[in-house]
Amino acid sequence: MPAFSSGKLKQMYPLIDDCVQELDRYLENESDTEDGTDVRELMAKFSTDVIGRCAFGLDFNTMKDPESVFSGWQEDIRGVTEYRGENLL
Repeated sequence: MPAFSSGKLKQMYPLIDDCVQELDRYLENESDTEDGTDVRELMAKFSTDVIGRCAFGLDFNTMKDPESVFSGWQEDIRGVTEYRGENLL
């Protein structure tokens, strides 16, 4: 059975939509500040939250909680991929 069949994607939709709503709230709050937004970091947090909800059934809250254990995890992963990318050049 495929991991991403149409039926499974339909079941994941509400979970992903919850993460999108959280992203929307985050962006609304950030638009009130004069600081810029690091889109790469924001999308990493969003992806981490979606994976947490869909794959593990957990709410990682990386957008709400900058001190989340999972925020550090995604930074470690990003560091590995940046390192690998530099070696390819």
